[in-house]
Amino acid sequence: MDGRSRAAREWRKRYQKEFFAYFEALIRCYRTRLTDEERRAYDDWEAGGWEASFPGQTYPGDSAWPGWKKYIGPPPWERVKQ
Repeated sequence: MDGRSRAAREWRKRYQKEFFAYFEALIRCYRTRLTDEERRAYDDWEAGGWEASFPGQTYPGDSAWPGWKKYIGPPPWERVKQ
C-alpha cells in the first residue's frame, strides 16, 4: 500500500474519534451544563426554530444548534482538515 492510502486511513480514524467524542460531549452538555433556559431554547430550536437559521432546508440535525459552541466549541467537520 502506498503512503497516501495509509495517510487517508489515519485521517479517517482520527476524524471518527473526534466525531463520536463530539456527540458524546453534546449529550453530556445537555444533561449537565445547560441551564433550564438554554434547554428550553434548544428544545424550541429543535421543534422548528432552526428554520430561521436554515431557510428552505431540511432539519440539519441536533449538532447544528448554535448554543453548543459556547460549551464544546465547533463540531469536528468545521475544524478538522484533511
